[in-house]
Amino acid sequence: MKKLSIGFHPNIKRKNLNSGKTQIVMRVILDGIKKEVRLPDVYDLSEADLQKWNYISQRLDSKNSDVNDYLSAIISRRKSIDLGNLIDPKPISLYELIDKLLGRFEIKNEVAIYDYAKRYLREEVENSSKKIGTKKNYRNAINQFSIFLELNGWTKLPIKEFKFEKANLFKKYLETPFEDLELLGISKTECFKKYAASNEKQSIIKKKMKSQNSLVASSTKIKNLKPIFEKAINEELIITNPFKKVKTSFIPDEPAHSLTIPMLKRIYELENLNNGLMYTKDLFLFMCFTGFAYTDMINFNIKEFEVTDKGVKLLDTKKRIKTGYSIQQILTNEAKSIMERYMSYGYGHNEIIFPYESIESLNRKLKVIQNIAGIPFNLITKCARVTFKLIARQSGISDAGLVKKLMGWKTPRTMEGIYDRYIEEDFIDAKYKMDSFLKSQGILYCGLK
Repeated sequence: MKKLSIGFHPNIKRKNLNSGKTQIVMRVILDGIKKEVRLPDVYDLSEADLQKWNYISQRLDSKNSDVNDYLSAIISRRKSIDLGNLIDPKPISLYELIDKLLGRFEIKNEVAIYDYAKRYLREEVENSSKKIGTKKNYRNAINQFSIFLELNGWTKLPIKEFKFEKANLFKKYLETPFEDLELLGISKTECFKKYAASNEKQSIIKKKMKSQNSLVASSTKIKNLKPIFEKAINEELIITNPFKKVKTSFIPDEPAHSLTIPMLKRIYELENLNNGLMYTKDLFLFMCFTGFAYTDMINFNIKEFEVTDKGVKLLDTKKRIKTGYSIQQILTNEAKSIMERYMSYGYGHNEIIFPYESIESLNRKLKVIQNIAGIPFNLITKCARVTFKLIARQSGISDAGLVKKLMGWKTPRTMEGIYDRYIEEDFIDAKYKMDSFLKSQGILYCGLK
């Protein structure tokens, strides 16, 4: 061990969603290799504690603080490690060092898979730079895995004893409909209790329990669990990944169809709808005219755009919730018209433009609009995003890189992608082309209705 550096700091970008407290992160640098670890949530800082944090001493300016005692204990262990290294120098990995600093003196073969998975979620996912959507996927997979372990009484099972047979049983658990779980020896009542412990509304719990088990869930969640065991292999806790030979079936989602312009116009011209269907129509058309995904549309707020003499310009703060990539656009007149209409109604809550409606409710109402407008395929929110791309292409926007910017897609890491730079005039030109095309098809900007 040549050089070791340890420091502590509050991670003001990460707060505990339940308590509202701020995490403390320990940064360890060993021989030039850096690793940040989230300290146990029992030592998270309240708003009052955060004001007392001293960035020089890396402690709270407070007497009799449990936080200070815990941090001092880590430094005390560091001194013991330094002393032991002087007496008997031995190589030590970064992970072994962190375990010693945090007082994790478990025998390697006795580390419980339940605790290890939870620690991975805390240290490798929550306290990382992964995108919001990626974190959500990992969180769902690990929470589902934890419930599976609890239901089978395996919370104390050593990680070395979680073999292929148990991994394959988890796959069967994911693929078995909730009402048939007892065929696997799993109590539906106990399963419901585990979900109820999340303190979520019963309607949300029932929805999760209904949708959790499918071939798609199996494929996606197992994919997100494999890195946990790869890390355990690197730490020499296990020899092979128990999920390596687990075969999963992937059934892709139903493809989203693009509306033709005549179909889009039929929906646009629908009148005499009740308020609920009119709102559904407006939200769907707004997505068609912007390319926003459902989550990006329903969370659209006044901090994500500015009004200029050229139109409504999206700011850098407008990013896709799924990926974190920026959406760069000047909204078409039709999108601007719909947005202004709802702003004038004053429906917005917490600076959000549109009243909230779940994607399930929206897709359900779109089936009604589908029947009224005579759309020959299943009309869902995804159709709007595909339709926007068609509008851009038929408007004469041939630059694929520009379309990627409009859609909020990742720019490829090629020489062309690196050197392609778009200026405001490019987005103004794209807006005018789409406005002109929509007008030529009889989809006219009509202002407030």
